[in-house]
Amino acid sequence: MGKEIAFQQFGRPFKFSGEAYYKYLTDVVPYDVDNVRLRYFAKNNARAYAAGFDARVSGEFVKGAESWFSLGLLTTRENVDGDSISFFNAEGKLLNRQAKDYIRRPQDQRLNVGIFFQDHLPNNPSVRGYVNLVFGTGLPFSPPNEPDLRGTAALTTSYKRVDLGFSKVVGLKNNNAPKAHFYTFESLWMGLEILNVLAANNVAGYSYLQDVNGVTYSVPSYLSQRVVNLRLIARF
Repeated sequence: MGKEIAFQQFGRPFKFSGEAYYKYLTDVVPYDVDNVRLRYFAKNNARAYAAGFDARVSGEFVKGAESWFSLGLLTTRENVDGDSISFFNAEGKLLNRQAKDYIRRPQDQRLNVGIFFQDHLPNNPSVRGYVNLVFGTGLPFSPPNEPDLRGTAALTTSYKRVDLGFSKVVGLKNNNAPKAHFYTFESLWMGLEILNVLAANNVAGYSYLQDVNGVTYSVPSYLSQRVVNLRLIARF
C-alpha cells in the first residue's frame, strides 16, 4: 500500500511518498552469507515474511536545488523446516534440542536513514555543493556450518557513511557566434566528490577461520574507506 502527496512549502514544490508492505513467502530457499559468497541450501524448506515501511520527502529546500530525506523500516524472518537449537551442560554433554521458530534472514536490516541535501551560492547557482548521509543498522552475520548460531545476530555492525560533493558548470556557448565546429563545447561540468569522508570501517562480510583447537574466529572484510573522485563532463 503506497501513497504520494504533492504539496507546496516555502512557495516551492515538495513531494511525500510512503509505502507500507507485508508479504508472506512459501517454498523459500534459505541461504547463508559466507564473506561475500552466498551458500544456498538447495531446498525449498522454509517459510518467511517481509514487512516494513518506507517514507521519503523530497523537494527544493533550497530554491533550485533538489534534496530529500528518507526512512526505511524492515523486518524479514524465516522458519526453516528441521531447524533446531542444541543445549549443552557445563561438561559439553548434549541435553536436548529445541525446534527454532522464526529467525532473522540475512538481509534483515531493521533501520535505514538517508539524507541528501544540496545548496548553491546565492548569486551563482552554477556552483553547487551537496552532503549525503546514510545510516543502516547491522545485518545478522553468523558463521556458516553452525546451525545453532544461524539467524541469532552473533555479529552485527552498523553501516554509516558521509559523502561531500562540489560542482561547477561553465557555459561556453555563444549564440551570436558563427556556426560552431564539431569540437566546440557548449558547457563544461567539473565535480569533486569525497566519498566516505569519515573513513568509516563498514563491514562487507566475515571470513571464519578455525584453529587447531576447533575455536572459530571471525575476520571482517571492510568496504573502501575514504575515496576522492574528480569528474569532468563536456557537452557539445
